[in-house]
Amino acid sequence: MGNVSIDNGVLVIDGKRIKSKYDVTHYVVIGEVVVVRLKCEGRKDDINNVYGVKDGKIAWRVQDMLEYNPDYAPFMPNPYTYIKVYEKDPGVVLAGTFGGFTFLINPNNGRIIGTESWEK
Repeated sequence: MGNVSIDNGVLVIDGKRIKSKYDVTHYVVIGEVVVVRLKCEGRKDDINNVYGVKDGKIAWRVQDMLEYNPDYAPFMPNPYTYIKVYEKDPGVVLAGTFGGFTFLINPNNGRIIGTESWEK
């Protein structure tokens, strides 16, 4: 992976600007994938605001929380507020929501692979 940065809310990889509907607020690099969190307005269609970028293109959008577990319905909308590399497994993304849920995300396909109740 080359140079990655954010310029006025736009993801920049090796000088190529990758625009999205909303501003990019944060990113992590895992292998050849740049996982980004977008600023969202909290509307239902915007809550799955974590994306994977590979080869300069959006490769995936995070799995819907309700697809992962329909029991989360009473807590929606619940956008992601942070992402980081999971300390216990550097090949996984840790993503937390406004409502306090923390999910483990596969950086290769955006699927939720588990939850974390507490992280150091």
